[in-house]
Amino acid sequence: MFFVKQMEHRVSLHPSYFGRGMKDLVTNKLIADVEGKCFGDFYIILVMSTFDVSGGRCVPGTGLAEFTVDYQAVVYKPFKGEVVDAIVNSVNHQGFFAYAGPLKLFVSEHVSFLDLVPGFGTQEGLVGLWYRSLLTKLK
Repeated sequence: MFFVKQMEHRVSLHPSYFGRGMKDLVTNKLIADVEGKCFGDFYIILVMSTFDVSGGRCVPGTGLAEFTVDYQAVVYKPFKGEVVDAIVNSVNHQGFFAYAGPLKLFVSEHVSFLDLVPGFGTQEGLVGLWYRSLLTKLK
């Protein structure tokens, strides 16, 4: 499921970048650091806005400045039992692997529907692996 979440991240900036436009550099570094990455239970899809960039704090021994940035992001968090659209990557005798965005899934043949019969060939103009329910009547 997708959410809009307020989050916080620390960004380090080298002294050579100090000066005009530093706030834009901090925002761009934040986006490069967090977009498309997983942090705990959430996968960050998109940074929508930054609404607070703290004053820089000098990190002893390195000379870097550390900024704390509060931002709003669109995040993805899958839940157990949630139905998601996925793209099947590979199929074997034990089940199949699929990708639902950043999430890699494995669905075992033991938890798939018991009334489905696998087949391979052409059905309704599509070529590939398909499943047919035993409960449907064939004409």
